[in-house]
Amino acid sequence: MFKHGALVDKFAAKQILYAGIRVSPTKKVHVFTSHTQATYAHHGNGAPSSGNIFYDFGQEVLGIGSKAVGGTSIVELCDSARLGQFREMRSFIDRILDHGNVLGPNDAAMLVGDLNTDALNSTEEYNDMVSILGAGAQYTVSNVMLDSTGKHPVTFGDVCAGTGAPREVTLTAKSDFGVRMCLDYVFSFSSKQKEGLKVHSGEVQPFFVDGKKKMNIPVTQLSDHYGLSAVVSCR
Repeated sequence: MFKHGALVDKFAAKQILYAGIRVSPTKKVHVFTSHTQATYAHHGNGAPSSGNIFYDFGQEVLGIGSKAVGGTSIVELCDSARLGQFREMRSFIDRILDHGNVLGPNDAAMLVGDLNTDALNSTEEYNDMVSILGAGAQYTVSNVMLDSTGKHPVTFGDVCAGTGAPREVTLTAKSDFGVRMCLDYVFSFSSKQKEGLKVHSGEVQPFFVDGKKKMNIPVTQLSDHYGLSAVVSCR
């Protein structure tokens, strides 16, 4: 569990999780996943209403909005906490992977999740995230989606081609309609000395559903974010 956190996210038990998945007697995939600190007050008037009265009340009590906490803006407070989480994340990954020494010819490692860092609109912070995850490590950090498509895909706040209308309007707060952010990632970790399993072929998975007809629920996607997929195979 992360020690760093800001505002309501302090109480969300945000953390990094690990699973070692043995795909054969000699092959293992190390999977890390996380959901990091969100940045509130993107729109100058605080986080949007979530529809959950307890959550919204908590935001109000903790001063979410255009106010500052101790002279630090809400955005700066959240961004700083998230960078602290990336440093904790890097330390945890190094410990599990023994700084990359466990990444032999039969191993692959990846970090997946909603990392709340927007590669499309916040290039400097994205570069800081990648630098923290890989600088000085005995492994190479690669963005699988970027390598596969040559660009950062929109994973949140997408719009319909042609009309520009928001593509998902049930789970997404109105203030986030059309923001077109890349917040979700598949990062692979590869040994600098050894050839191993490869994580590749990243794709966006929107997970559209006809909720009203098939499940009797008013949703068009399974999440307000798109999903991502990747392939793990031998080199």
